[in-house]
Amino acid sequence: MSSDSARSPVAGVFWLIGERVLLLWGQGADGAFQHAKQLDFRVGNISVTAFQMAPDFNVLTLVGSRRQVSALEEFASAAGLSVGDQASLIAAVFGTVAPMFRLLDDERFKALTALFFATPGLAKGHAHVDAVSGINTAIVTVPARARIAEGDIIVSQGETLGIGRVRSVAGFLARDNDGQRLAAIDFSTPPVEGPSLAVTARGLALLDLVVERHEDIGAFRKLHASSSPDRVSLLHSADDDAAMELDVLTRRNAGSASISEPVLGLRFHISAFASMPHGLFVAGWFHDPDGLVETMTAIDHSLADATVSDRWMLHSGQTGAKDARVQVTGFAAFLPRREEERAPSSVRFRVGLANGENHFVDAPRSAQDLLSQRKTILNAVAGHAFDLDVLRNIYQPALAPLQHALNSRQFVRETFEYGPKSSRKISVVIPLYRETGFIRSQLIAFDVDPFVRASCEIVYVIDDPLIALRVRNTLSGSVHVHRLDIKLVVLGRNGGYALANNFGVDAADGETIVLMNSDVIPEGNGWLEPLVDRLATLPARSVIGPKLIYADESLQHAGMYFFRLETSHWQNMHYFKGYGRALPAADKEREVPAVTGALMILRKADYLAADGFTSDYVVGDYEDSDLCLKLRAMGGTCLYMPDVALFHFERQSMQDSTVERDLGSTIYNRALHTDRWNDTIEVLMARFDEVDDAI
Repeated sequence: MSSDSARSPVAGVFWLIGERVLLLWGQGADGAFQHAKQLDFRVGNISVTAFQMAPDFNVLTLVGSRRQVSALEEFASAAGLSVGDQASLIAAVFGTVAPMFRLLDDERFKALTALFFATPGLAKGHAHVDAVSGINTAIVTVPARARIAEGDIIVSQGETLGIGRVRSVAGFLARDNDGQRLAAIDFSTPPVEGPSLAVTARGLALLDLVVERHEDIGAFRKLHASSSPDRVSLLHSADDDAAMELDVLTRRNAGSASISEPVLGLRFHISAFASMPHGLFVAGWFHDPDGLVETMTAIDHSLADATVSDRWMLHSGQTGAKDARVQVTGFAAFLPRREEERAPSSVRFRVGLANGENHFVDAPRSAQDLLSQRKTILNAVAGHAFDLDVLRNIYQPALAPLQHALNSRQFVRETFEYGPKSSRKISVVIPLYRETGFIRSQLIAFDVDPFVRASCEIVYVIDDPLIALRVRNTLSGSVHVHRLDIKLVVLGRNGGYALANNFGVDAADGETIVLMNSDVIPEGNGWLEPLVDRLATLPARSVIGPKLIYADESLQHAGMYFFRLETSHWQNMHYFKGYGRALPAADKEREVPAVTGALMILRKADYLAADGFTSDYVVGDYEDSDLCLKLRAMGGTCLYMPDVALFHFERQSMQDSTVERDLGSTIYNRALHTDRWNDTIEVLMARFDEVDDAI
């Protein structure tokens, strides 16, 4: 497209479609149009140019080598346009040329439009228009036989021509209605009741419009929320301004999340719902002794496929008070959303029964923040029979984009340094989340160790901004007591265990990395130097884990192995956990399948080569074994070294953790870990039988 072009256009046949606008096709050129506003476009294989001429332009100057035509048929014939290309030309005239050159009030163009309306033999139909004051998008119900498609043009005749472009077309989800379709149409001016011209890729058709005008979005929703939720849903997905108002109204007028039909013995309940830009997650249960429930459909036109029952996965469950439990069928489903579609904050669902009845249930309002949406989905995990098909088809597609979005928001807010500099050959990276009570004990243990003082920087990583001031005060005061090289990395938000370690390692200067939990305390001097010396003897991509003991000196960690649960998922287990620290089998240095992230030592280059901790495990679980398996796949080994022992006050660093971590996220992470590493773990565990031999 060009405006005020200095290029001479081709000439030959021209068609005057407005007082000062013409279409031109053919050959020949001169300087007559050098200063004309113009638009170049293609129809099939033909190049067409539209001109808006200056006020003093005299159309007689075109006479000569060019031929003026007065009808579409002549222009199309001269240009050799097919019937389909003629329809495309008309669509371009009404959809692009008319708005650009402001022809809606042009009398010549109105007369031309009237000729199209009078074209004999046009297909005819009726259409109902819902037009809302202040909203350009109208919802139009059209006959299915009209075959209206996205990009088609609707022209209504009034004092000013009303030109609408079809934005989207949808079927009815709330009920079976094969004879009609819904279309969201953007009108340049409010549509006028009466005959309208449908300009489609297949040709022209006449639609008799019946226009229902609504004074605002509230009136539109009130009329259709129950009787025709399809209209509400389509307007939400098609118009951003309408969507914001509809979301507010939905929050104020939430419907019931349950269906109860005692006569049928049917109960149906939605217990979890998350509406996200990438899709819709829904879970719940139904009590249906007679097998009446056949279908469940989301009344959400922004979804790629709205039929929940085609994608849900079912499992057996129970509900009710302890002394009156009822057997129910649980369900969960994830439905992807079309790209660049707005997610509604709530959705109505149609439940279709075998007796022909349709019942409607409203989802609870979806939280809009990512953390709450993630928690909603994770809370539904524990109630589900969670096999790998459920992981792959429902929970991972729902959770992975949320986790990625949360991870992408993490950043380093501030970095502080305290105390004298060490050689920084080694970096001890310690994430902090909520619990800070072990910091002083760690600093005392570090300070009394000459090797740590000389060689290590202690990198604390704050994964909880709420504790930042408290930690800063503690560390700034420590410089008067301890002779330690301390670095404090303050992250911008809580991002989870994996990211905290990854950011800490990025900030670390040491060639060797010690990953340590905030509730691990060295037992005495001399714990680190033997680990560093032993690591130097191991091949690249190797990792070492020492002995960890509880406060009562029972074993917490002597290496990790994997145990297959009844669910078929692999559970991380600790060798000899709970036995006395002096157990002979636990005093043997050996290769193990994996070591715990509570205390592991490895080269920084190896950590980075493995891309650190995988950050799509939620909250904090299985990152350590995942890293060990990645290092193994790269040729490394995992070594348990019992000559070094540290205290681990396990879970104390997570004392405020919620049910989400103990149930939903753990189940999800375990399944995710199994899905990635099942074949590797099967081969690996066939090699390790120390537990059976020792016990």
